[in-house]
Amino acid sequence: MNIHQRKLKIPTPKKLPWSEEKLPYYFIGDGAHLLREYLMKPMRGQRLTTQESNYNYRLSRARCVVENSFGRISKKWEVLQKTIQQKPENVEKVMKGICILHNILIDKNDKTLINDVKYVNEQEVQEDKQQ
Repeated sequence: MNIHQRKLKIPTPKKLPWSEEKLPYYFIGDGAHLLREYLMKPMRGQRLTTQESNYNYRLSRARCVVENSFGRISKKWEVLQKTIQQKPENVEKVMKGICILHNILIDKNDKTLINDVKYVNEQEVQEDKQQ
């Protein structure tokens, strides 16, 4: 998997607006994931300190934001409701394009759901060419 082989193009550490310290990017996981240096997952146990409980709460809130964002974007873009049958490099381009278009719609304050956006796979293109 690219994440474990460090092949993902993760941005370099950045300063947060209120800090001079550069902090790395992390992935958020659940308790089922193995602990890795780039993965934040909840603390386990029944006797957590206040600090650990606060960490779990904030991590849970962050995870909800991410899951809600994915839910909103996949509801709007039908292509994301099933496996994208493309080469990985093309999937990356599709995802970037969807994110850009999605953000443009948000910036334009578009309240509509774009249900008519369809994904056309290569087989459908070839079939249309033959007709």
